[in-house]
Amino acid sequence: MQTISAIARFVTIGLIMISCIYILILFPNPNLSKIKMYDFSKIHIVFANVVIINIFHHSIPGIYHPFRPQSHTKLLTIISILSSICFLFI
Repeated sequence: MQTISAIARFVTIGLIMISCIYILILFPNPNLSKIKMYDFSKIHIVFANVVIINIFHHSIPGIYHPFRPQSHTKLLTIISILSSICFLFI
């Protein structure tokens, strides 16, 4: 799980860097006065997701700790995430 997470982080950072370089090549002299520095008009959409993801991220070690042996934790994680998504979005 940590290997997949580390690979996902490096891929994400790499894609961000590549997209930034691409935009800088595409628009070498942007008009910075038209870019909004802060736009909090839709923060209510993002806030709930950030809270849930933060809680989930920090409670994973506590969820996995009681399971011995931990061979079924991947299946447990997949089932719990999918059921949570179905419950929250239906």
